[in-house]
Formats: sequence, structure tokens, C-alpha cells
Amino acid sequence: MVLPTFTSSRPGPEFSPLQLGFAAIASLALYGVFVLTQTVRHRDFFLPVALPGDTPEDVHAPPPTVRATVTSLGLLCPALVAVVGLAKTVSPAIEAGVTQTGIPESFVGVVIALLVLLPEGLAATRAAAAGRVQTSLNLG
Repeated sequence: MVLPTFTSSRPGPEFSPLQLGFAAIASLALYGVFVLTQTVRHRDFFLPVALPGDTPEDVHAPPPTVRATVTSLGLLCPALVAVVGLAKTVSPAIEAGVTQTGIPESFVGVVIALLVLLPEGLAATRAAAAGRVQTSLNLG
């Protein structure tokens, strides 16, 4: 988000189409390597550790039912709208605080991104504390 300010391929803080293409391909490649590592090459690193006396239900959660999946999907959309709406609502106050303190305006985007990603960050932290590395990395 800050890099276009420092590039000189186009006037203003913009990526050129070639730079955008490179960023997209590099992101997809990194994601592919992560998924391959997590699911094939080093899958055992990401599995929950079974403690003595644990049943399979203690280690792995059962797959969700179709009803639970549809319900979750139905609730996901309003939840996303609520989080984005909250970010839009508080952004004027954040902008005013940033302006008063003299911090660069780009910091507003960082604060909004942290606000939007807070639920996933908290869930990832809880999963890591519970020893569920795979879930924590997926959420992170």
C-alpha cells in the first residue's frame, strides 16, 4: 500500500499494470507454496498434538453439517457488512486524531485494517494458545 509512492513507473502513487501483475502472481505463488507446505510436504507440522488419553474427537473437530455450513455462510455476509460499516463509521474520528497528532495520513489505513482484522487476529491468538497451529496459521 505504501510502495506505489516510491515507484517511478507512473506519475502519482500508482502501480503500473506490469507491477500489479507481478504482485498478483507473486501473491498467488506464495499462497500456493504455503498451502502445499501445509497440506503435503510438512503436513505433520500442522496437525494438532494428541495428548495421552485423547480421543479422536478431542484432536479433530467433526466436519460441520450442511445446515451449519449454510447458516455460517448466511451469517458471514451480515457480519462482514457490520465490520466494514463499523470501519466506515469510526474512520472520520481516526482521521481527525491522525491529523491532530501530525501522523501521516496513510496511518489511517493501517488503523482501519487492524480494526477490520481484529476478529481474525483474536481467533488466531486463541487457537495458538490452545496449541492448534494449523487453525492459527489459517486464521492469521
